[in-house]
Amino acid sequence: MPHPAAVPMPTPEDGVSQPVPSAWRPILAAVVDRFAVGDFGLAQSVAGVAPIPANLADDIRAIVELTGERLAPLPPEAWERASAEWYSDRWIVLVDLWTTSGPSDLVMAGRMDETAAGLQFTVEIVHTP
Repeated sequence: MPHPAAVPMPTPEDGVSQPVPSAWRPILAAVVDRFAVGDFGLAQSVAGVAPIPANLADDIRAIVELTGERLAPLPPEAWERASAEWYSDRWIVLVDLWTTSGPSDLVMAGRMDETAAGLQFTVEIVHTP
């Protein structure tokens, strides 16, 4: 995986949904990989990802448990529906989540920011839209 500082940002266009840049995908997939093994708080940190507060980790765990399924790593086809959209000053990223039995109704939403240290993804919510 490239270092988060080396990952380029796409050209922002307010309110225009774009495919998630392929350079961002390893960062997002790494978050979902941690969720798939029950690490909703990212106890094992992921490069380029902000820590997840305990209350948000608990909320994500509860939402996932309501499905009665286990999350699975993202398959290649997950990127067909994933999107990034520029909102004035930040990128909002939406990624459909998958379970061990296939696509789920859950979506991970968060923001991708450029920081002095490079890109940083912040998980904001996992929910059923």
